[in-house]
Amino acid sequence: MWFSNEGNNTIGRITTAGQVTSYTGTGIDVPKFLAAGPDGAVWFTNMGKQLDRRITTAGVVTNYTGTGIDVPFGITAAPDGALWFTNHGNSSIGRITTAGVVTNYTGTGISSPEGIAVGPDGALWFTNNGNDSIGRITTAGVVTNYTGTGIYEPDGIVAGSDGALWFTNQGDNSIGRITTTVTPRIVRVNPTSGTVGTTVTITGRNLSGATKVAFNDTPATIVSDTATKIVTTVPAGATKGHISGHDSRRHGGPASERSLDLVTTTPRPRRDEVGPMRATTRPALRGTLRDRLAWDV
Repeated sequence: MWFSNEGNNTIGRITTAGQVTSYTGTGIDVPKFLAAGPDGAVWFTNMGKQLDRRITTAGVVTNYTGTGIDVPFGITAAPDGALWFTNHGNSSIGRITTAGVVTNYTGTGISSPEGIAVGPDGALWFTNNGNDSIGRITTAGVVTNYTGTGIYEPDGIVAGSDGALWFTNQGDNSIGRITTTVTPRIVRVNPTSGTVGTTVTITGRNLSGATKVAFNDTPATIVSDTATKIVTTVPAGATKGHISGHDSRRHGGPASERSLDLVTTTPRPRRDEVGPMRATTRPALRGTLRDRLAWDV
């Protein structure tokens, strides 16, 4: 485990056996939060030096500066392969690549942000300590701000196993919870025909969490499952018809579990239609997503 020492401006490492190693480096000044980077190093914020830093597991420290970095606070690795952090000093959200390229984002409602975490929807969620709200920013930089009763000087934030974000309230010594609105959507299924054993890729948005995929009610094996792609194979016994999926994630809290059916049905071909039929998408209705496509086995 790696940790920051604000008191003596060092970064520490402790093994599971309790052995502690301390690392110093030029520019380490009031180190705050840490995050494991996609490059295998540990990245951390320096509140005292207006910069972000990187330390390898061997203890080699690298210093990064950039326009807009101002009292950096929280930091987390994001799905786009970069590190995102909060700038408490100038009320903005920063992004730094593993090559050290910094981009800064501002937006209505961002006020002295502190904690930051990746949500189940793939966006970055952060606490606004200055205006008692929770913010959300997409990897494209689109900011949304949420207020609600019980948010009082929020500080840390983390994604929970229930699909919501949990945060601490410094102002009244309480714990808060905010749900995310996750709407799964299929963009395409490829290929739309094949034999038993064919690898089928279902692409879209917010697809992570699938627990079952079936071809015309014949269960199939899920090879992999991410927020944008489900990979499966055509099972033995499958026939021409629909593809269905089940997502058992909870949305809105433990008391409101909702099942999501990703259903595809075969449209009737016109008499003059020749060749494969194209897939078309209709909007989701009451939590159920229905896509029309032809699947031939």
